[in-house]
Amino acid sequence: MESCTRFSGVEHAAYLHYMKNTSIYFGPGCNNEMLIIGRLVSRWNVPIIAHLSGDDALSDRAVFDTLGSVALTSATEMARATLTFLQLYGWKQVGLVRPSMHFERLALHSLRNYLKDANIEINAEIELDPYMTPDEIIATGRLRHLKNRARVIIVEMGMDLHSAKSFMIAALRSHLKTPEYVYIIPWLAHLHDHYPWEATNIEKSETRVAFDDAIVITAHGYDKKFIEDFELRLNKVTGVISTYVSFFGFWLR
Repeated sequence: MESCTRFSGVEHAAYLHYMKNTSIYFGPGCNNEMLIIGRLVSRWNVPIIAHLSGDDALSDRAVFDTLGSVALTSATEMARATLTFLQLYGWKQVGLVRPSMHFERLALHSLRNYLKDANIEINAEIELDPYMTPDEIIATGRLRHLKNRARVIIVEMGMDLHSAKSFMIAALRSHLKTPEYVYIIPWLAHLHDHYPWEATNIEKSETRVAFDDAIVITAHGYDKKFIEDFELRLNKVTGVISTYVSFFGFWLR
């Protein structure tokens, strides 16, 4: 949103504090503003309830002591969450699917070290161009290597769930979507307001089947039903529509 690039939310926060004596804040909608506003509200001793994906710094309660809630979905936090899930099920061998570019900003970049420390073996690791079509992925022959060496497969082709779509369809067409395979997809950033199988320019049924039974790991604050239910409750109590809240990121009680 605009405030993420122009920091207008910081301006609104100051206005609401000094001119309206705001007693609680909701928002803002991006991490960079949260790092600033979170420090300001601590100084003002005003609580703030965040609904965003934030970085590790926001977990410091000595600095952000009035922050009521935040979804920490930085790459390192996502890597830890993925490792915890693997350990929960006792899986000791995995395969990794990663993109050929911008890999350093993804959860898999951190996860590789965590896996080594936890004595979890990486049996296979394949690298793909994130812009390949499903047929192009199949044509590389790399899925055969994955098929022969891995059953628990962690897929992160980009920061958004949609980036895994071509690979998941390729896996389906290559008969790698049987019950013996487990697919785990870390979902760091939500760049679309719909799921991959809800898009209008694709074959929905094939995409839905491709994602069936895949384990998607993301922040609870991004769960669509959770957000929709919250918006309905907020509207009933305050009369404020969700578009107003999402734009300003704050509500004056």
